[in-house]
Amino acid sequence: TGDAFVDDSHLGVTSSHQDDPAYSMEDNIRLHELQVVEDITKLAQHYERLLWSTGGALNIQKCSWNLISWIWKNGRASLATISQAPAELKLTSGKSSTKQTVPRLQPSATYRTLGVFISGDGNQKRSKEILRGHSATFAGQIGPATINQATAFYAFQLYLSPKLGYALPVSSFTSQESA
Repeated sequence: TGDAFVDDSHLGVTSSHQDDPAYSMEDNIRLHELQVVEDITKLAQHYERLLWSTGGALNIQKCSWNLISWIWKNGRASLATISQAPAELKLTSGKSSTKQTVPRLQPSATYRTLGVFISGDGNQKRSKEILRGHSATFAGQIGPATINQATAFYAFQLYLSPKLGYALPVSSFTSQESA
């Protein structure tokens, strides 16, 4: 599947590997990981070729990817780090036939997309920091300003509301995080 908005696109795949009872759980998980990397490589390369054929281009070093895989220990799951689930995504770009490695992010790494900060593990700490920072900056600037109520309202509507208006509905802060 994919989601694209101008120059901010995201692709995702789920493993199609069928567990083989002859293999251990760890071996089956590794086969799932390899299947995901194979499928995301095909999908990403297809997207790159479509973009190139219409006059666009990917800057591979500005792209990134992450792999969500689980390590199970004593019945508890944790996300596998890059060293625990090694893999590379390599793509060609434009006229070049040389494959370039797409930078990989840890599942816990936060990145910006369409004005929202997200991470593969669902952590929204950075997003909360950014949104609170916007609010604090606005409050610090508008508080001491010698303007009337109507001007303050328009400043809120034109400056702060757009900064928060998209990010808040696509975020999922807990009640504790919102406090």
